[in-house]
Amino acid sequence: MKASLVLWLSTIFFAYRVARWLGNEDVPCSCTGALEVIVPGGPATADRAAIWVLGYMVAGSALLLGSHIWAIAAQQAQKQYGGA
Repeated sequence: MKASLVLWLSTIFFAYRVARWLGNEDVPCSCTGALEVIVPGGPATADRAAIWVLGYMVAGSALLLGSHIWAIAAQQAQKQYGGA
C-alpha cells in the first residue's frame, strides 16, 4: 500500500515536470519551495537533483509495487494449481 501511495505522489510530481517542460518554463513554481537556495550550485543543480530524486521515487515504488503484485499472483497460482 505504501509503494502505491509513493507511486501516486511521484506520478503527480512527474506530471508537473512534464507540464513545465511542455510549457517551456525555466523558473519553477514558488510553491515548490526554495531548494535552489539550499543546494550549492544554483537552480540548475537543484533542478537536476529534483529530477534524480523523482526518478528514484518512481522507479523504487514501481519496482516494489510490481514485486508485491508478482508475489500475490504467485501465491494465488500456488493455491489454485497446488504446490509443485
